[in-house]
Amino acid sequence: MTNANWKVKTPRDKKFLLWLLTQECELRGRGPCMGQKIYHHTSTGGTSLKGSDYDAICVCFQHHTVFDNAGKKGNGIFRDGQLEAIIARNKIKYEAQTGRKILDNSKK
Repeated sequence: MTNANWKVKTPRDKKFLLWLLTQECELRGRGPCMGQKIYHHTSTGGTSLKGSDYDAICVCFQHHTVFDNAGKKGNGIFRDGQLEAIIARNKIKYEAQTGRKILDNSKK
């Protein structure tokens, strides 16, 4: 028996996203950084849903356009496993700098 009202909650953490904006653009060195820094969600939470905030990375406005043209995962921008390593590094760095524990129960 299934519950039609059951929904998977995508992790949201505004404090993490604000901290993320204090980091450097992840595509610095791949052309000039221009515009304000913004976060880019690199995963989806399902059909028409954003992914976990913990899967976001910091990019400048210029490089966010590069991501938009390449897709959520930045096809062709990163080598295999490089994006996942950046996301993991950001989580560890956030926990170390803020003392806040990340409780990410999103699907991978």
